[in-house]
Amino acid sequence: MNQVQIAGFVGSSPEISEKTAVFNVAVRLNKEKTMWGRCVAFSEFYKKLIKEFIEKGSFVCVGGSFELSEYEKDGVKSWRFTIYVEHLTLGPSRSAQIDFSTGEIIEGKKTNTQGSEDVPY
Repeated sequence: MNQVQIAGFVGSSPEISEKTAVFNVAVRLNKEKTMWGRCVAFSEFYKKLIKEFIEKGSFVCVGGSFELSEYEKDGVKSWRFTIYVEHLTLGPSRSAQIDFSTGEIIEGKKTNTQGSEDVPY
């Protein structure tokens, strides 16, 4: 099976349904070309994480299996890739703590308890 890992910015607010969470990620190929990838998550855990922490402009790293499909818009043929999310890492602008024993997502950031309370680690 094909696997891919990409990093990019979310282009619009995620669409959350009962079965999936879907969002688009922009991947810069070079100065002139940006490719958009459609990311689809089926896991309840990732759906909750996406709903709580991902919004337009969020930086994410996404990994999983993928497929390419061809489509035509205004007479121009293009390709789109879809990633079926198996791994998801939030970028530096958003942080989440997760209690893995309960699966609960807890907002907030850790602070350095040995020094200044204002210094994150």
